[in-house]
Amino acid sequence: MSIKSVAEVKSERAKRKRYSEEFQREAVRLLESGRPAAQLSRELGVSVWNLGRWRDRLGAGASNLVLQHSKEVGIGGAETVSLALELARTKAELATVTKQREIFKKALAILGQEFPNVML
Repeated sequence: MSIKSVAEVKSERAKRKRYSEEFQREAVRLLESGRPAAQLSRELGVSVWNLGRWRDRLGAGASNLVLQHSKEVGIGGAETVSLALELARTKAELATVTKQREIFKKALAILGQEFPNVML
């Protein structure tokens, strides 16, 4: 095992791929829609670790982080707090409904295969 020089470490960092925020948001949307993180990371060519960081920063739980930060900094009033909480609840509900829709789609496809002559 060899020890890397500072120049080698800096060179590796420079070679790292940068992803646009739009790409990150789309990856988070796919992740929160119920796709397995391992499968999604292989398909997109990013690490599971990156997906988790992006989800924490951009996903449904991100508004909770904004709320915590605004409380720590002392900005925003009661209205800001209530809006951040409402946004977090809405995003969580959207994620749940999206998962349910995907399950229903799969169930309908299965039922369509088992009973092809029955009108659903």
